Amino acid sequence: MPPARGDGVRAIYQRRQLHTDGRRAGRNHKRLLTTPPKALLSQIATGGETHTSRYFWDGVYSMDAAQRFSWTCRDFRANESKLIDPRLMDLLFVLHWRYCRDEIKIFSGYRTPQTNAQLEGAALNSQHIQAKALDIHLPNIDNDAVAVDFRTIVYGGVGMYPGRDFTHIDLGSLRRWVG
Repeated sequence: MPPARGDGVRAIYQRRQLHTDGRRAGRNHKRLLTTPPKALLSQIATGGETHTSRYFWDGVYSMDAAQRFSWTCRDFRANESKLIDPRLMDLLFVLHWRYCRDEIKIFSGYRTPQTNAQLEGAALNSQHIQAKALDIHLPNIDNDAVAVDFRTIVYGGVGMYPGRDFTHIDLGSLRRWVG
């Protein structure tokens, strides 16, 4: 039976922030300690790199996993990285869980302002510049359907790009568009 929509979202928003020293994770600390570990496997399409990590356990995000994921999602044109918002890993985990896919391709993560300015159609204040956005593709899945599905899951931006085989997800303000 497929998972109910929204179950993954509640788990995402129960986590409060990235911790590096095992501090309490907010009011729901005892409940978070029972949250099972989450692992992530993604493939970066631009360079053929892969990222696999256990990024969340005992109610906290792993700083090491977040930094490695950030490097994997770097601006490959400028070879620069910025710490990616770890909640993006949660969104990828939800995709993995919902669609039973081990491979999630990331076409774009962090972008420098210079790279962003060179890309046709990129927003001036793109969430990619703030390291809060991903352009993703699930092989052998209708990515337009993924975008429609994620509109019910993500509180942020979801962009659908029919015929271009990717979906944009970000953690900015609530927006929906077709590009």
